[in-house]
Amino acid sequence: MQERHHVYWLICGLVLLLGGAIGRNIVITTLGLVLVGTVGVSWLWSRYALRGIRFHRKVLNPKIFPGESTEIEMEVTNLKPLPIPELRIREYLDRSLIPSGTTSRGPYGSNVHIWHHVSIGPLEKVRWRYKVTCTRRGYYRVGPILMKTSDPLGFFDSESHVPATSRILVYPRLVPIEQLAPQYRLPFEGSKTTPGVIVDPSNVVGARPFVPEDTRRQIHWRATARSSQLQSKIWRPLQAHSMVICLNLEGTTVPWVPPDIDSVELGISVAATLINQASQSRWACGLIVNSLHPGTWNPVNIRPSRDQKAFMNMMEILAKIPAHESMKFTDVLARERRQFPQEAIIVVITCVMTPGIEEQIHINRALGREVIVIDPKLAVTNSKQAAASAITENVRQD
Repeated sequence: MQERHHVYWLICGLVLLLGGAIGRNIVITTLGLVLVGTVGVSWLWSRYALRGIRFHRKVLNPKIFPGESTEIEMEVTNLKPLPIPELRIREYLDRSLIPSGTTSRGPYGSNVHIWHHVSIGPLEKVRWRYKVTCTRRGYYRVGPILMKTSDPLGFFDSESHVPATSRILVYPRLVPIEQLAPQYRLPFEGSKTTPGVIVDPSNVVGARPFVPEDTRRQIHWRATARSSQLQSKIWRPLQAHSMVICLNLEGTTVPWVPPDIDSVELGISVAATLINQASQSRWACGLIVNSLHPGTWNPVNIRPSRDQKAFMNMMEILAKIPAHESMKFTDVLARERRQFPQEAIIVVITCVMTPGIEEQIHINRALGREVIVIDPKLAVTNSKQAAASAITENVRQD
């Protein structure tokens, strides 16, 4: 509680009350009682003003892409019969979020403050929305908040800190398919594998309803007789279209040279684009990065899968990881070499090339695996423009 000039009014009221009592002047005594009573009522008002206040925040679309906007719904409920003429809410936002409204920077530009002013009556609920926009990938926090109010006369201030926070996930920017070089689009140009799935007709693992595209050879006669409906055979697949994306976050090979953050961010965008293509083309896709899972000490290592949850997990990881490495890319390739599926295409995305990386690529090719090396600056046509769209002007402020 922050005290103001109410002390002077209280002293003035006490002086009038005492002077009126000594002089037996009922007018001065009444005026003193009014002043003292007003200060007392104002103090009680401010003390109980923020009691029974419930706050709730909801991000309507917590997962977006760079450049998109999402709405945040705020709700304040007053559970007591005491009204609040003016409730000031200061909400803290991550500096990369651009809200619609009046904002101010916090200390050292670490965050943004946005003010909300509402008036709420007794036993009333107030709800409103505002938009935020983000132009770069990341995992951003909304909140906490600080609520402030005062009594109607402004004698006393009261405030309450609410630690409620929400999160907004911004996926990496996808490279437009027309900007991606043709040899780096799915299916890869010159790839030894062919689209589709190779199955073993002698290994039947189940049955499914017949569709017009099925041939007579695919009809499962026993299942058809049991179900009285035409059924087709489900054959076990021998080989499926799959790839493993190996993303290198090293932006330089010389310790004293600043890393090329633009190229690293562009590489993350290329990896996200290939994952999105794999999801649409029904490829099995895995992800290996020389970084740690956000918030853990486990390295990023996701086995190839067609599960949509796995694709979403990979996109979320690419949104959260920092634009710098946590371990040597050469060590990651050497450690995971034996875990690569033999039939999978190994896609190495790196903006730097070292003898160690070249050696690991040659070893995998000697083992009969197909390895495709992608330099983000060469894979994306007009790479300067693509890099500018893949990152924001604040990327070096981290």
